[in-house]
Amino acid sequence: MKWPLVKISEYSEIVSGSTPKTNIEEYWNGDVLWVTPKDISSLDGIYIYNTNKRISKKGLESCSTHLLPSGSILLSSRAPIGLLAINGVPMCTNQGFKSIIPQKDKLHNEFLYFYLKSKREYLNSIGNGATFKEISKESFSKVLIPLPPFDDQIRIATLLSKVENLISLRRAQLKQLDSSSTIQKRNYLYYNKLAFLKKVLAPPWCVFCSCLHSGLYVTNTLR
Repeated sequence: MKWPLVKISEYSEIVSGSTPKTNIEEYWNGDVLWVTPKDISSLDGIYIYNTNKRISKKGLESCSTHLLPSGSILLSSRAPIGLLAINGVPMCTNQGFKSIIPQKDKLHNEFLYFYLKSKREYLNSIGNGATFKEISKESFSKVLIPLPPFDDQIRIATLLSKVENLISLRRAQLKQLDSSSTIQKRNYLYYNKLAFLKKVLAPPWCVFCSCLHSGLYVTNTLR
């Protein structure tokens, strides 16, 4: 089965973030969740529900950030490029993001999350900048994504969510390991997960194999 490739901007709205002026107190410590890349750098799982910093309604209105509806995909677009999360509640971001609001019943948010996660190396390659790389809104809008039928997107996302849950389970198990047996048990968990992935990641799911089926990804997620 060959899925059509479409520009991400054809089936979603791409939204940039911003930062209110830090020297104006009334812009800060309000009720609006405000995400920075640091909030999702150590996120365990797909969804984010809280942030380290909040801004006020006046702070939101003072700058060009946008309040994103629940279910948007947050992609860090600089320092570093490629961190991902889906917001479980409305929130906004700083300028280090290009967020995606997918079209309802056209593009499934978890499907897109996993696809972009598998393309982190490519996303880094389209970044530009002398001091640090950054993906522009114009460049990101042209990124091509596969577009299976929506029901297939849901099935793929459900499958990969199970894999993600397995990763979280394995990570929790590793934290409980006795140091003397860490290497042996880490190897066991590594091959256990590889066997699981080989079983479930058959075509057409293999479009994501560069993310989920590589030993590098597995070992990184088990650290």
